[in-house]
Amino acid sequence: QPDEPTELQAEAFFFTLDSSRAESFPDMVQGAVRVDILGRTMVNLLSQYAGAFEQLARSGCDIRLLLVDPMSEACKFLYGSSTEIYRSNIAATVSQLKRLKRVCGTQLQVKVIQHAPTSSIVVVEKPDLQRSFIQVQLYFLHRAVVWDRSVCRVSHGDKWYGVFQKEFIQLWSDGEEWNEARQEVAGPGEQGSDG
Repeated sequence: QPDEPTELQAEAFFFTLDSSRAESFPDMVQGAVRVDILGRTMVNLLSQYAGAFEQLARSGCDIRLLLVDPMSEACKFLYGSSTEIYRSNIAATVSQLKRLKRVCGTQLQVKVIQHAPTSSIVVVEKPDLQRSFIQVQLYFLHRAVVWDRSVCRVSHGDKWYGVFQKEFIQLWSDGEEWNEARQEVAGPGEQGSDG
């Protein structure tokens, strides 16, 4: 007979980025050999922690960023009906990516996808795999709570680690290389001059 399900409060595994359980991004990725990130625009990470990405690249860490293609239809709905917020955020992201690509060189790869992710996935691989983890952040179209988004961390030994890692790998495989020139000439959901 199967075990009775244990009633577990979501508060036991969800936290917010401003809680005492949350590490800063630089602390989280310190010593990583690979960092994979799936996000909508990554505007906050790229704007606030550009130095952390530069340090990761200098230390030989492989960085893969996967975001929604600004030319896709999906980008129109990433922030609910707030297309102006999206336009502002993606403009800042493109600016940061251009600079980081120059600084980080081949250590930084960027791809775009055509679909809106339901969550952010940050895969942090450490030299000791047992210290590797994945941080998952849920996206809501409406602010469901007054504080920050819900986040959970999945350790390398957890069966869900492979589930989230495979999701990133599949999306990365489906993605297209980010084309700096194309992103610059078109707004969200519009085709650039190269079609």
